[in-house]
Amino acid sequence: MPMPWQLARGLWARRQSRRREPRPIAETLPHINVNDLDVPHDHKTYTSNLSLRYGFITGMKINWFMVQLFHSDRVQSFKFKWIKTGFGFPRPAFICDQCGRATIKLYFRHQNLGCRTCCNVIYACQTRNKRGRSILKAIRLRNFLELKSGMSKRNHQRLKARISQTRTQEFKSNRLAHHRIQIPFHNYNTRGAAHWL
Repeated sequence: MPMPWQLARGLWARRQSRRREPRPIAETLPHINVNDLDVPHDHKTYTSNLSLRYGFITGMKINWFMVQLFHSDRVQSFKFKWIKTGFGFPRPAFICDQCGRATIKLYFRHQNLGCRTCCNVIYACQTRNKRGRSILKAIRLRNFLELKSGMSKRNHQRLKARISQTRTQEFKSNRLAHHRIQIPFHNYNTRGAAHWL
């Protein structure tokens, strides 16, 4: 009796899944953040060079409703979606040209810019279990306290208490050995800019 087609298709998909490369980690990929761009509020189009900050982008044209990014001998255009904040001027977000979702970051993978879903990207904490996520959080907090200057004593004690609650260990995984994974990515409700990003 021949193998049922459902079983044959499932076995073929299982063999193909073993050949695929692992999903890339978001912290290690080059990306562009819409908050780093100076989006104009008039109807003029401005040209600038972002190669100093973003090495993979050779040029940019930007106006209040869209941005054109030049990279890898091609041009990609992304429209802006203006999100209401409740106070002041609304803030922009990219609209992904592949899926149409609004996103703050565009990741650069396989000579293409796209959102996290289109580039099939996961965060470093998604590769760990519950215990591993707490270790990663403690490492990032420890690095934040070393890199942050001018913090009040109360905030310093509050963050230090959060570290002591978790077990402080080091990662043994080669996949998470990249230095950018252990850098903190937000300010933990403290004031001031994160200059290490």
